[in-house]
Amino acid sequence: EMLSDQKECIMVIPLGSVEEMGKVMLKIPNDLDWRYHFGCLSDEDPREKLSSAFSCSPHQIVLRKAGLMFFTSVESQDPIRVKVYTSNIPSKIDAGKYFSHDEVPYEDMWADDKIWLPDLLKNPGSYFEAHFVFDGPIGKSTPLLKHAYEIFS
Repeated sequence: EMLSDQKECIMVIPLGSVEEMGKVMLKIPNDLDWRYHFGCLSDEDPREKLSSAFSCSPHQIVLRKAGLMFFTSVESQDPIRVKVYTSNIPSKIDAGKYFSHDEVPYEDMWADDKIWLPDLLKNPGSYFEAHFVFDGPIGKSTPLLKHAYEIFS
């Protein structure tokens, strides 16, 4: 799984509905074929894309800006920019798979996820910025060489 050839993407982290409080929905089918996170291109409306996956109206989707990540590689310094949002889940939806915060499968995810996602789940109102440098092609199987990460309240 690699990042899109696009230079800017949007990632949405759906947080549990009233029925699924304390959970995060992962593994939602999406156009970028991201395995765990819901993603779309920056020129697309994430509400439209999520509403299609959730079978609801785009007006039911509320997005909150949660972070900004830059991904670079030792092979290429052209950054890929990913805007991160959290979203409500309008009702009990089975578009993906719910995980309680302590059951998120970090060992199967990209190396950067275990750095920023626990804080986002613990403090859903926070905002973060991060830069991740991979030791080769940007993707799940490539080790993370270094990172800078800051949380803003």
